[in-house]
Amino acid sequence: MERDDDLRTWLEARRREKVERKAGVKGGRPLAEILSEYMAGTGLSRRYALKEVHSAWLEATGPAAAHCRILGIRKGVLHVLVDSAACLHELANFRKKEILAGLVSHKGCEKIHDVDFRLGALES
Repeated sequence: MERDDDLRTWLEARRREKVERKAGVKGGRPLAEILSEYMAGTGLSRRYALKEVHSAWLEATGPAAAHCRILGIRKGVLHVLVDSAACLHELANFRKKEILAGLVSHKGCEKIHDVDFRLGALES
């Protein structure tokens, strides 16, 4: 009985190899795995995530978003560049909790727990 099971297993493996060879598959890795490695290596997944954060940011900040640019997210902290000292003061001191609450309620922003505002010139 054991020999029959071993023989069946061996035959199934040979059939799979033959089908893969005909299809030109070498290594037989799933496409999803290859794409996820590619996206991680090129930074596309990070850019895609920032796109979701950006739309949530626009909704949470309103008109003040015109004075801001998202720099990135690192360790749950959203880093934002602000072009006006007055706007930076308003966002950092008066609206930070409101903005965080608005961000966390959106898909893709659940891991953000703080916002770091920096003063600087926005590139066009």
